[in-house]
Amino acid sequence: MARILIDGPKNLGELQQRLKMEGYYHSKETIAKHYALPMEEAGILVWEGGSCRLTEAGRAVVDSLGEADLGALFPKGSKCYEEACLIALEKNRSYKELLDMIPRADLQRTVRRLAAKGLVAKLKPDRHATYRLAASGEGARLSVTEEKVLGSISSEGSGVNEISRKAGISVRRTFKYLKRLRERGLVSCSQGLVILSLTEEGKKIAAKILQVLDAARIEPRLDRTRGEAPLEPFGSAGERKTDLAVPKVDFSPKAGRGRFKTKRDVNEKQFYELVLASGEGGVAQASVGKLLRLPSREVSRIASRLESWKLIRREKIVYGGRNTFRIVSTRKPPSMCSILGAPCITCPNANRCEGADEGASRWEVSPEECPLLERWIMGAE
Repeated sequence: MARILIDGPKNLGELQQRLKMEGYYHSKETIAKHYALPMEEAGILVWEGGSCRLTEAGRAVVDSLGEADLGALFPKGSKCYEEACLIALEKNRSYKELLDMIPRADLQRTVRRLAAKGLVAKLKPDRHATYRLAASGEGARLSVTEEKVLGSISSEGSGVNEISRKAGISVRRTFKYLKRLRERGLVSCSQGLVILSLTEEGKKIAAKILQVLDAARIEPRLDRTRGEAPLEPFGSAGERKTDLAVPKVDFSPKAGRGRFKTKRDVNEKQFYELVLASGEGGVAQASVGKLLRLPSREVSRIASRLESWKLIRREKIVYGGRNTFRIVSTRKPPSMCSILGAPCITCPNANRCEGADEGASRWEVSPEECPLLERWIMGAE
């Protein structure tokens, strides 16, 4: 829209036609509410006589964008996490550092999107964990294997594969002895961090975003306390400030956002819905994995959790020549059968019945003394 308005003021009809030529089909109401209004409140455009035109800040934003199409790079509805991540990676950072700027639930997905577009690269460490000597071990009562493992750790630190090779034991046994030595305070361990950095293309896009933010008078703030947005407007007290063009990053706990929020929760929901749909006959646990495309181990875990919550019960059966469980819901699914045929649905006195009008002080009919309702409940009809 900003590029369209660079040619001069236009009304909603003209904007709609130009957007159609660009491949965007929106009603006038959508254009006014979801596009023009945020741009107006951000100080990018103003309305004059039924037409909108760009402000000086809006022209500066268009000039900063140039021919770049940032909208094609970033997904819609991402709350600008991609843009915030690119700005934050002006210097190399780890995942842990980025958690102060982007919610944990969205960070991995954001990095994957940027990496797929060639904007971000992962600098993986040589080893996942480095073990170092925390004490000499003199005077400590060690087994022969523990002495070998302790002697295989170099002064600069060693990885588990290197220690396993020097000690002449398997990696699995090496982990076991290293755990014992760590518990006794003889060995320390530091985790190797995956460092994220911008590619050359990513640096160009990040610089372009910063130019646009500068033109729109929005200042990125990365060193901040949790809960603040990654970008905020700046300027003197007399300048226009806005927060509509600022990415709104919500750092509130995700526990209050619905029961089914993770992949495991979704699997549990689908599992329980399948059990409910199977009715009183239940469903064989061996067939659940095929129906939901889940591994048998995950099916067993979900069944154990639902059983601990007393939502299902399991009965041992033989299914297809194999021992398995029949899973039956302990609760009946909601049904309309219990109220079908109730006289209240077609009662001619419904508008005069108690509860039909909350503002009325007196009703002519009451369900407590209704003969039709009483006969239906008692089964007379």
